[in-house]
Amino acid sequence: MVVGMELQSIWYVIPTYWTGEKAGAFSSIYDHPTPIGSGESTLPRLLASIVEAFKTVPDGEATILVLVSTVDAKDSTNAVAWVKSICAPFSKVLQIIIAGEDVAEALIDADDVESSRESLFRNGLRGYGDVRNLQLILPAVFGAEWIFAIDDDEVILDSTVKRVMWHVKNNTNDGVAGIYLNEDGGYLLNASCELDDVQNVLVDKGIYMNATFEAMKAENAKGVLPVSPLALGGNMLFPKEMFWEVCFDPYITRGEDIDFLINAKGRRKHFRFDDQMTILHLPPRHLEADDYAKMKADVIRFVYERAKLAWSGLNVDVFYDYPGRLFEDKFEEAALVALKNIVNDERADVFGTPMMVIDEANAYAMQFLNKFETFAEDW
Repeated sequence: MVVGMELQSIWYVIPTYWTGEKAGAFSSIYDHPTPIGSGESTLPRLLASIVEAFKTVPDGEATILVLVSTVDAKDSTNAVAWVKSICAPFSKVLQIIIAGEDVAEALIDADDVESSRESLFRNGLRGYGDVRNLQLILPAVFGAEWIFAIDDDEVILDSTVKRVMWHVKNNTNDGVAGIYLNEDGGYLLNASCELDDVQNVLVDKGIYMNATFEAMKAENAKGVLPVSPLALGGNMLFPKEMFWEVCFDPYITRGEDIDFLINAKGRRKHFRFDDQMTILHLPPRHLEADDYAKMKADVIRFVYERAKLAWSGLNVDVFYDYPGRLFEDKFEEAALVALKNIVNDERADVFGTPMMVIDEANAYAMQFLNKFETFAEDW
């Protein structure tokens, strides 16, 4: 599909996540994978918005890369076929490339892995880190200068494309972290209390996110694009100088966006926060995976990232309230309380008891941090 194409220097990359099971399946490794063939995909809405935005901002046209990942490898072929059928009408006006499990396998075969190294893809195209690394590798191979990462549950605005192009024309080596707009046009997450009244850092992490958004926007209001402590995976702009040197962590359970920012900071590269680079975020809440499963993945993630900060020599203070407060020593205590509040027998049988989750998180950090150090050097 790439042969003979005159590819753009800017690539918009859209990861898509699919399942052969029912919506919200208990075993899901993703937040809200879409059942294959269900007609519930948000991808057509996104592609339609890109078509309209490019009509308004023709100099912002880009190559579109759609990545296809499945919860279970056996569903990959069906998922790719389904995505091709979704993209077919839009391929008449957009330059679309579709990549699935077969592409990851081909890259593994071509990797010529030495005994002391791990392949670029630990599990093919399975898990947020592996998917996002393919998001960087394929455009890089075909000469991309910039990669704009978006998600299939979003709507591109004319202003989104204009702001991306502003950065492409004016930025140098920094990445850019944009912000999500809710359906009502606001950007704050629903919060159950004020910042001073937080009871549990894990349960109330959205309050810390809001505080950090407000701090960043205050800097933007002064005409400053501050170094950002966070990034949202569906609104990140990567320059070539960054994606050639920094990788996603294939061992991260979720939150791969902020984790990439941490990896970048470890190599003295940064994202700038820009509240004018907005994108409409409309997640399909009815497809959400189990809350306990997502909380477990978060616990593993934050314990792991705290270890990564120590390895990188990064000060937690540069991460503001979010994600900084989740890296504090009392996190595990709060996580245990949060897990106990929502666990039941079925969840414990599938994902482990709360104490088992805490123990697993600490063991995970010890097991995989060294592996990531090697992976990052090999990148």
